[in-house]
Amino acid sequence: MFFSSRKKKPSLLRRLIYLIVLISGGGGVGGWLFKDHPAMQAAWTLVTGKPADEAAKDLDDTLKAAVGDVAGVIKSVDSFGQPGTYQVTISHVHLDPTLFRPGQTVDIQARVLRVDSVRTDTLLWESKRFGERLAVAGKDELVAGWADRPFQVAWKPGQQIVVEVFDRKPKLFVEPRRFIFSSADVKLAEFPLKPGTFPLEPTQMPDPPVDPRNNQIVLQSQRVGDIQGGQRGDERPRQPPPQTADADSPIIIK
Repeated sequence: MFFSSRKKKPSLLRRLIYLIVLISGGGGVGGWLFKDHPAMQAAWTLVTGKPADEAAKDLDDTLKAAVGDVAGVIKSVDSFGQPGTYQVTISHVHLDPTLFRPGQTVDIQARVLRVDSVRTDTLLWESKRFGERLAVAGKDELVAGWADRPFQVAWKPGQQIVVEVFDRKPKLFVEPRRFIFSSADVKLAEFPLKPGTFPLEPTQMPDPPVDPRNNQIVLQSQRVGDIQGGQRGDERPRQPPPQTADADSPIIIK
């Protein structure tokens, strides 16, 4: 019979008990732990393998960072639930090339609509004024984006916003392909065009079906202020936005 020279590590349960005891001391974990508790110093070193003062500082920093991250997430979620003016960018669109005939030239365009309770559409933004986004199915990646064309929209909770992506150059006698990202699929208590990557649903289901991950839209957005002039988010402006403005300036839709 022989004995291994390797030291047996404390069990997971034992480590958890140590950590619970250490953390339950309250604020300033490092100061509470080690100033007047040499036994705790030894326990911490046993669990972490680090000197007590160094480990305590690491733990304090980790806890502070975690609290800051949670606070940031809560603040971000709360900001997207407030009525106001939001700046939005459609930074990237990707379409499945198998949905188009090989060699077909596709002009990928997008538009943003607000849909009210009686299904009346209000156009908020469209990409066609910024030129063609051409790609050849079977040869090119069917991608487009308008990262340099942000627009602003006034919104209040309960309003539905739809992003429609479509081919502006369909073949003769062929129904153009259209894809939808709809806020009906998210909580209407939150701004529907939140940042993230989302699936685009085809308006006509393809046969055979395609992987939904191959049709995607990437949005960037942030709340930039309150709704101006007491205007409600569901009202159209009295005058349309001027079309003579610098093309590089954000389009503001209230």
